[in-house]
Amino acid sequence: MDKNRFSFFSSAWESTIHAAEMGDLVLPGEDIRGLFELPKDEADGVWWLNVNCASKEEVHGICKAFGVHPLTIEDIITQEAREKIELFPSYYFACFRSFNVVKEPDGVEYEPFNIYVLVFRQGTLSFSFAPNSHASQVRKRITALKEYVSLSSDWICYALIDNIVDSFAPVIRTIELEADAIEDEVFVMRQDDSSSFLRSIGRVRKNCMALLRLLGGKADVLRGFTKRCNENYQVTPHMDIGMYLGDIQDHVVTMATNLGHFEKMLSRAHSNYLATLSINSISQGTDTNRVLSKITFLASVLVPLNLVSGVFGMNVAVPFGNSGGRLEPFFGIIGCMILICSLILGWARWKRYI
Repeated sequence: MDKNRFSFFSSAWESTIHAAEMGDLVLPGEDIRGLFELPKDEADGVWWLNVNCASKEEVHGICKAFGVHPLTIEDIITQEAREKIELFPSYYFACFRSFNVVKEPDGVEYEPFNIYVLVFRQGTLSFSFAPNSHASQVRKRITALKEYVSLSSDWICYALIDNIVDSFAPVIRTIELEADAIEDEVFVMRQDDSSSFLRSIGRVRKNCMALLRLLGGKADVLRGFTKRCNENYQVTPHMDIGMYLGDIQDHVVTMATNLGHFEKMLSRAHSNYLATLSINSISQGTDTNRVLSKITFLASVLVPLNLVSGVFGMNVAVPFGNSGGRLEPFFGIIGCMILICSLILGWARWKRYI
């Protein structure tokens, strides 16, 4: 975990200040308020304070210093999970969900967390409570595009939202590849791999639904905020930022649509997999019944033989009872038995019972 929980960026400087505590952002003896004072000749200047894993007291103190509404403070301290954008007289408050990739023994899972952004006319405050690289990536983007964009607090908020949405693209691509592989393997899977294959389907479907939940509320929030950008609100972004937000909204809708398609693919593969197992089970049962029926028929052949041997073994007068030690009657009875067996087996073969 990064010990530098506080990072401060100003358009008047060439670098970003990082510190473990709020007071360490300035030199000893300097006033912390001097950080947020922009040069008078820089009318379009902007500052950005990013705080990671802030304590309750730190959030309360920073927000009180900027006149943040108590409802906003409560949402940040309690880590409100619902995505939203709220307008206040001097700022607007944005809450968006992102995720961290957590490696598990059977794959990866996506652990959600929230980023809270307060956008003033001259600056931006952002809070998060999980390690993430969104703020550093936005600062790199600012450095790369500083000659081409008109930097403002609204643009920083847009860049944060855009970076959050862009972080979904690689994992959605991974899910797409896994879904295609599962759909191709469902009919060629070996019987020994059935258990691991079922776990793989469950894991990918779980991750797909987790990403769908994370993306689900973003489109509606961005749609409502873009609509407000076109109205006469003093704290909402200007028209060009509104168009950028509309572009993010299109990306969110496309990603959600793709995830819905992958979920249908996985659901179909799951159904096909269960159908394959059912067919294999029925086939195995049919083969077993066929073998048992043959064994039963062969066992039934012994019934007439037992009848013949039992008749000639009774303790009464029977034919050949006084053979005088001759073997012809014995071999005659054995031959009769063989003849009966041959007739029964020939008839069964003709009827295709065996």
